[in-house]
Amino acid sequence: MKSTKTGQVVRILGTYPSLTTLPVHPLSTTYKSDNLKWVETLTSSHQEIANEVSKVIDSIPPTEFQTFNTPLGSSYSTSTGWSHIPLLTHFHPSPTSSSYFPHLSSLLTSTATPSRLGPRHVAVAVQEPGKGIDLHSDLINTHLTLHLPLSGCTGDSGMAVNGIEHRWRDGIPKVFDTTFEHRTFNEGEGNSRVLLVDFWHPDLGVEEREAMRIFWNYNSGV
Repeated sequence: MKSTKTGQVVRILGTYPSLTTLPVHPLSTTYKSDNLKWVETLTSSHQEIANEVSKVIDSIPPTEFQTFNTPLGSSYSTSTGWSHIPLLTHFHPSPTSSSYFPHLSSLLTSTATPSRLGPRHVAVAVQEPGKGIDLHSDLINTHLTLHLPLSGCTGDSGMAVNGIEHRWRDGIPKVFDTTFEHRTFNEGEGNSRVLLVDFWHPDLGVEEREAMRIFWNYNSGV
């Protein structure tokens, strides 16, 4: 456990020192090495992304949807109605998923850029109604997570982070630090679809990101 200056408790497995620590990061936050302007650029294409996903997602075979890549993650996903179609997992692109979402894949490459992406998942995620992932922490502070709600997000579903609910609304992005304990929920009647983008913490410099990339690429099978 780690307590921040504001008294908030973060669960940490591996901590990298001196990174800005907030449960939810405003897009205007100033960082050492990067900013979040790319999130706004990606968000400006929300409707095009949502349209592309809506056209094909119901025809994608169930076998293309994945749970998380640990036994605990899989048990969460299968029991809580959360699944995702990966575009990138631990630096490794999914050619099949990219073919489903060519416009989205191109946007990610041009806006989020490969140097920002890859510490965990880039995916189109679905949260089923009446279900949600239980309270947990992702334990590692070297990356942040963008949720860009695509469709079916009208305020009935979302994330609770550090005890505060943040309800998903189509086209309104949120950037989370998932070392803070969090859970998902969907109190609506239909699926919520969200673009999930894990990206390197923007306080990390280029050399630090590359060192972490080598480390996680080597250990991503754990």
